[in-house]
Amino acid sequence: MKLALSALLGLASLALAQAPDAVCPTATRTIQNRACGKQCPFSDCTFATTIQNPCGCPAALPTATLIAPCEADCPYQGCAIEFRTGVLPCPTTPSSRRTTTTPTTTTPTTTIRQTTTTTTSKPTGVVTSVVTLPPRTTIHTSTTTPCPKVTRTTSPADCEPIRCPVPTCRVESQMVVPCGCEPKTVLFVTGCATACPEGCLTRTRTKWIKGLLAVPFVLYSQPHGAFDGQTVDSLVQTREEAHRRYSEILRDVEVMIDDHIAHQNNAENPFPSKLKLLVPSIGPFFTRLPLEAAFKFQDRKRYISSRRFVSPSFNDVRLILNSAQMMAVTTYGTLQLATFDGDVTLYDDGESLEPTSPIVQRLIDLLRKNVKIGIVTAAGYTTADKYYARLHGLLDALANTAELTPAQKQSLIIMGGEANYLFEFSPSSPHLLAPVPRHKWLTPEMAAWDERDITQVLDVAEAALRDCIKTLNLPAVLMRKDRAVGIIPDPPETRIPRESLEETVLVVQKILELSSAGRHRRVPFCAFNGGRDVFVDIGDKSWGVTVCQRWFGRASAPGGAIKGDNTLHVGDQFLSAGANDFRARSVGTTAWIASPAETVDLLDELAELMGKKMS
Repeated sequence: MKLALSALLGLASLALAQAPDAVCPTATRTIQNRACGKQCPFSDCTFATTIQNPCGCPAALPTATLIAPCEADCPYQGCAIEFRTGVLPCPTTPSSRRTTTTPTTTTPTTTIRQTTTTTTSKPTGVVTSVVTLPPRTTIHTSTTTPCPKVTRTTSPADCEPIRCPVPTCRVESQMVVPCGCEPKTVLFVTGCATACPEGCLTRTRTKWIKGLLAVPFVLYSQPHGAFDGQTVDSLVQTREEAHRRYSEILRDVEVMIDDHIAHQNNAENPFPSKLKLLVPSIGPFFTRLPLEAAFKFQDRKRYISSRRFVSPSFNDVRLILNSAQMMAVTTYGTLQLATFDGDVTLYDDGESLEPTSPIVQRLIDLLRKNVKIGIVTAAGYTTADKYYARLHGLLDALANTAELTPAQKQSLIIMGGEANYLFEFSPSSPHLLAPVPRHKWLTPEMAAWDERDITQVLDVAEAALRDCIKTLNLPAVLMRKDRAVGIIPDPPETRIPRESLEETVLVVQKILELSSAGRHRRVPFCAFNGGRDVFVDIGDKSWGVTVCQRWFGRASAPGGAIKGDNTLHVGDQFLSAGANDFRARSVGTTAWIASPAETVDLLDELAELMGKKMS
């Protein structure tokens, strides 16, 4: 007898009535919950019978689905029954009268013949396999199955916020709703959260927008115009039409985002937004995104509508989103905090922020406009001299400038090791930075992290990294710190292939997630590819940005924090394995750049928008 996860089918009623008001037959299917892990034998014999559906009943047997509890016994293993359905004839009234005239040599007569149209029963081809459940002789329970409820928890505005780890997985399940239940049944629960929820989350990407823009490119690009002698006026018309269609598409996406924001801000609305249905992995938004205006701005710079051979690219979409975010934080609110990644954002990978860098004066200009600045970097140093070596161009300029007040100079902090070391600007210190003791800046959630759990996470990560060095034959050595562990190239000038770094990140991350330390989620961690090395840090940049928000927000009120819609994080790690800048997306708005040169352009765009608002 074959064993498998059972799908038990119990027949609820098989009415064979012939009257017009007969009850239509239905079936109730009971399935075992797969989570129970129970196995029941399949029947090894089958009987077949035919059900004649009364007139007006559906050909297919209506079936309701119930989920059996784990303690339910396997059904009686008799023979299975196959029910084939047919359709009984419906009673009809006389449909026609045929008149036949028979001529004779005597008196003519008329013969009236009455005929009735009939319908024959035909199998419909619908087969429903049913295994009868054993009758209960000692325990009588109600056959009514309670309708499942989806619980939606909402929190009042005055709740104390708690910080929780960002999951790196997604789980989807399907709910079976019994017959008679409303398809959407929601139970609302209101209260302040006291613990981090367990579950999975997904990342969101922008490739779907690129796909939308590909359609008008195909229709209006006219690449043959490059060699068939089209006039300038014709090409101008083509460009204008493409520009119009691109603008319409991004305006439609903008409207969908507005609708999504309205849904996410309405805790009483249980239904998903249209954008959520189209892009299930979409996350929350802190601000509106004026995509149409952002596209027109980027089109003037990049001539997207004028291209005939290259369709709108991923980089085009990325920069359009950046511009839209710049417009949003300066138009719909006030930018109060700007945080920056280090490598590839403020300076080239492995290099330093030199005095000649054009970024230096642009950061000082932000400080002059009373915008707080936090440099949230994965570089984890316990002493100020090493951060000075990486940031000396900015720190020296800050110490020597006369444009800023002492309070504005104090608006710069360095958060190192993702979220593990805090330094503030100190003109009297030898390296212009002073370390801040942890007890002064740790959030309540971070203060609850147990040192034993931290050690356990780093031990597991170290063992996984050692295995990767051996398995992939990496030219690297291990480096262990108090809040991080990683591998660095050996000798230092060696370039480890990107694929090997990505493989190392994914292997270590998966091992950590499956380990005892990772499954309990008591301590968040971040495994990421640094371009030349791989590190696992305790915490991630969402915690680092949160510390910056609270550090500068404490001046407004005890325990206060700068809000996410007043925060902008700029970084480059949003796509590669680990993507530590992506984690900041959960606590504030973000801008995705690919080089220090793009950071310069972004700061110029931000300064222009802020100047327009001030004027």
